[in-house]
Amino acid sequence: MTYRKVLGHWGEAHACRLLKSAKFTDIVPLNVGRQHPGGDVMAKKDGRVYFFSVKARDRFGQDRKPNPGYNIYPAKVIKAAANYGATPAWLVIRADRRDNTFCSYWGLIDEIPAGKTNRNRVYVKMGDTDIAEYCRLGRCLASNVSDPTIAKVFRGKLY
Repeated sequence: MTYRKVLGHWGEAHACRLLKSAKFTDIVPLNVGRQHPGGDVMAKKDGRVYFFSVKARDRFGQDRKPNPGYNIYPAKVIKAAANYGATPAWLVIRADRRDNTFCSYWGLIDEIPAGKTNRNRVYVKMGDTDIAEYCRLGRCLASNVSDPTIAKVFRGKLY
């Protein structure tokens, strides 16, 4: 299994734990046994049901510079969320293989500005200013959490 697939599985499992720690309830992983189009996890908080597209990525790109953001495909998420009467949302987990830590943030799909070149894809920004705003909004699920499994993830050996 490629490290990208392993990272995806790792991210979905962590998303469920992170949501639980953040007092979400009724957490349902959607990709158990089969892939679910448009989303990965559903969860409830303050009477509202959220349908999350989870993106787990390496903090650094192939050029060894920080990844400035992650792509989300809102039409798929919005359509799938509507089937459940849920609010379409995103959850990102940024893994740092240099020190085996991760950070995680979440937000609503309709808060992401539409892409200028591709209306089917939008960009969840991960710059320092953007992360500070997620934290200000109370949407930081984890910050620099140590996790020794990250080394295994990037060797494609965890699952």
